[in-house]
Amino acid sequence: MMVNQIVLAGRIATDPVLRRTQNGKAVTSVRLAHHRDTDAQADFYDIVAWDVWAEVLADCKKGQLITVTGALVTRYWTDSSTGRERSQIEVKADTIAVSPWKPKKKPTVNPMDYAPRLDASYSFEEAGQGAGDDT
Repeated sequence: MMVNQIVLAGRIATDPVLRRTQNGKAVTSVRLAHHRDTDAQADFYDIVAWDVWAEVLADCKKGQLITVTGALVTRYWTDSSTGRERSQIEVKADTIAVSPWKPKKKPTVNPMDYAPRLDASYSFEEAGQGAGDDT
């Protein structure tokens, strides 16, 4: 048995492009940037999603973090301008997990401004919460 499965997590590097086949099937393609753990470089992968996953991917935004599970496929075609045979390796998505979108703009309100603060002079012993208190 041959296994062809890939799992990638990364950020969407291009705006999703949703198209429809002549039969009305949805297909969306994006380029995914996968940053390596060992250095500051990234690898880029072409992702193609069909049907319901195409609709899910089409709702995503450039920069959004996603995880794709799928298979590597090679697409072959003849370049109409040069007549040369061409090929491209893509990831055909089987499932897509979308992380919640976080805008680049920082919020104007800091939630920590509303967090309860302890006064520096506050004492747990004075409040009856000391370590030796049996209450």
